[in-house]
Amino acid sequence: MRDTCRTLGLALSLLCIVAVAACLPVRADEPSSQDGLPPELRIADTPPLADQLQQLLLLRSQVQTQQGSQKGGFLSGIFGGGEKKPLSVAQLVEGAASLKGALVAVDGVYTASSEKDTGVFKSEGGECKIALGGGTVPTGFPEAGPNGLPAHAEGLVEVDASGKPIVRASKLEPSLPLTLIRMARVDELQGKWMEAAAAYKEVAAAGQRSGFWLAPQARFWAGVLEMDMLRERKAAQGDLWMAWQTYSIADPSGKPRFYVWRPTADGKAWEKVSVREALHEPLDAIARNNFWYKFVDFFVGVCGGNAGLGILLIALVVRVGIYPLTIKQMQSGKAMQKLQPQIKALQQEYKDDKQKFQEEFWKLCKANHVNPFGGCLPLVVQMPILICIYQGIRSYIIQFDGHSFLWVHNLSQPDMVLLVMYTLSMIAFQKMTSKMQPTMDPQQAQQQQMMTYMMPLMFFMFFKTMSSAFILYWLGTNVIYFAQQWLYMRDAHAPAGGAGTDGALIPSEPAPKPKSTGFAAIMDALAGKKPAAPEEPAKPQSYEQKVKSGQGKKSNRAEAESRDTKRRKR
Repeated sequence: MRDTCRTLGLALSLLCIVAVAACLPVRADEPSSQDGLPPELRIADTPPLADQLQQLLLLRSQVQTQQGSQKGGFLSGIFGGGEKKPLSVAQLVEGAASLKGALVAVDGVYTASSEKDTGVFKSEGGECKIALGGGTVPTGFPEAGPNGLPAHAEGLVEVDASGKPIVRASKLEPSLPLTLIRMARVDELQGKWMEAAAAYKEVAAAGQRSGFWLAPQARFWAGVLEMDMLRERKAAQGDLWMAWQTYSIADPSGKPRFYVWRPTADGKAWEKVSVREALHEPLDAIARNNFWYKFVDFFVGVCGGNAGLGILLIALVVRVGIYPLTIKQMQSGKAMQKLQPQIKALQQEYKDDKQKFQEEFWKLCKANHVNPFGGCLPLVVQMPILICIYQGIRSYIIQFDGHSFLWVHNLSQPDMVLLVMYTLSMIAFQKMTSKMQPTMDPQQAQQQQMMTYMMPLMFFMFFKTMSSAFILYWLGTNVIYFAQQWLYMRDAHAPAGGAGTDGALIPSEPAPKPKSTGFAAIMDALAGKKPAAPEEPAKPQSYEQKVKSGQGKKSNRAEAESRDTKRRKR
């Protein structure tokens, strides 16, 4: 009995250990070495990691104090957009010939050489020699000097006989971005995931503004740590999406502009890949359970996997769903147009009394059962829908990558032609909606006219980096809206009719056909219809014409009967 209880207790203990271990964050692909990383991200085994972290903390504090006293804040200067953005060693080595004689700034880990006042910045793309100019003294470093520490050098570029660059430094001081990212690496190697992720995020946020070449790595790896180690899915999705939005772009030739380092498949080293390739697996995995991801995926599946048609189908469904509100918007706009003459009369009558005009204006609208803001309702309703669709496209962005539609080569990347078409449709949309809104005075009309063009231009600048899938959705909604308004205007201008005793339709008196305006005129022109010529008023007929048509004979017969009746009475 005692042995049985002991066995059960041991089994329960093992189960508890397994359960606790399962809850701990474990990353199976943690590299066993730092092979493949650039020298700027490699951390030496000696001195101990705790001592290295303490040294980096002191270095950061000193740099922040120095930059804060000089420029009013430690994020100024290098991080806040100083006079010169630091290059990477690889950039300097690649462009050494063209940069000869130029004043540059470069960041790297300083390694002292045997020559006096000389050191080397090493990187994956080669190495750059740093030679201190006459009287130049390193500042901001410990008494032992800058050897093995992240440094920032500024000076003129020279080229030696072998074509390697030499920076004749007039300034050598600690590099704040490199200090912070190496701190993050030390925290990571010590298992301090929260501190490491916070440090990476700090580098990413400031480095994005200053153009720091390791900012993509900081943003990407902060998201990976939040997802794998901290289990903070929302924060991870935000960082990974920001990395995609900022660094997944390619140059005109299709070559990626930004790269990051990730563990290899065997988990023994690191490999350099483009940001797009690195984000495919983690970003899609973290968004796959999102409701809006599944929403977009459903419509793409309905269209047989055609992502472009799926987006247009979503636009069609949304527009059909809010069609009753769209009809009310158009009816409200038409009613306001009918009141425009009376509104202008009120403007003239109360041009010096704005308050009285407002009172009379609202009385006029109330008497005619018109809501001046009825045209805004579909816009208000559509905004939360638009935000939800944006969230769905954002979550589905990896699935859009590589999918083409018409001339758009990649729905996950920006497309200038599609953006221009959207901007033009937005201008047309603004003009159309402005006609449905009452203009209180000429000044307001002028402001409305300015906004018709200013807002689309603002959206054009804001959406330059937006994915083509989202722009395609918005363009599709605008086009469908134009079609709905054309149908509404066509039905509104249809002639009325009645029914005869046999049930056949009896046409009413022909009314002059109204001239098509706006979008309807454009559709009629595309259909090849010519605008109807204005009808001339009928001319009065002469007596001879009446006789020929039979009207004159009827008139003579009536007069003869009238004379006979008078004779009988006499």
